[in-house]
Amino acid sequence: MGSGAYICGEESALFESIEGKRGEPRNKPPYPTVSGVFEKPTSINNVETLVTAMMIIQHGAKNFIRYGTKDSRGSKVFSISGDTPTPGIFELELGMTVQQFVNEFGDGDTKAVQVGGASGFCVPRKKFAETIIGFEGVPTGGSMKLFNSSRSMYNVLHNYLDFFTEESCGQCTPCRVGCQQLLKGIEKVKKGEAKSTYLNELVKLADTMKIAAKCGLGQSVGNAFKSIVGNFKEEIIY
Repeated sequence: MGSGAYICGEESALFESIEGKRGEPRNKPPYPTVSGVFEKPTSINNVETLVTAMMIIQHGAKNFIRYGTKDSRGSKVFSISGDTPTPGIFELELGMTVQQFVNEFGDGDTKAVQVGGASGFCVPRKKFAETIIGFEGVPTGGSMKLFNSSRSMYNVLHNYLDFFTEESCGQCTPCRVGCQQLLKGIEKVKKGEAKSTYLNELVKLADTMKIAAKCGLGQSVGNAFKSIVGNFKEEIIY
């Protein structure tokens, strides 16, 4: 079924399509385990979950928990891209720090790592050593993107907001209007048409979207927005 922060929207849209309807997210509750395809209880698992279950059955739980940490057992497949000399798909042990990850895949000038794709969290260089890739720190759907000092974090954020604005299905106002306003807001600040303090209002909007949006897409917009604005505010303002 796929993985990521907005799986709850993807799976219900697939249910709608299977039933011959327009592929749009459903309201929750009820959840799929209670009422899924044709209102029947439906199990939702992505391929990675099924493979992990197979590995545990085949090799035993004791061997599986040798890897990772207490709260983040085993390994995970990561898609690594951006400013890295070794892009690609890698299986890595959970529980590593972002610093350990950068030491392995960075280009020597990594200033930020986007953990979890556009819907994830942006970790700045000063927090590499203290940030764990796993449930104790920043959980991820598997996408890891590295940015070096040549990159504008304003442009990165602008691209993410462009993506969310385009991908919003438009069903709920918090996501439909919220994505547009976040995008317009940072453009105004960058152009000097709004004071830097306006970013505080945009952060409040992102918080509202997290609790009011219908599906995970709108709920996750604030992750990248708040982490980039919070850690790279000077690049948004100047």
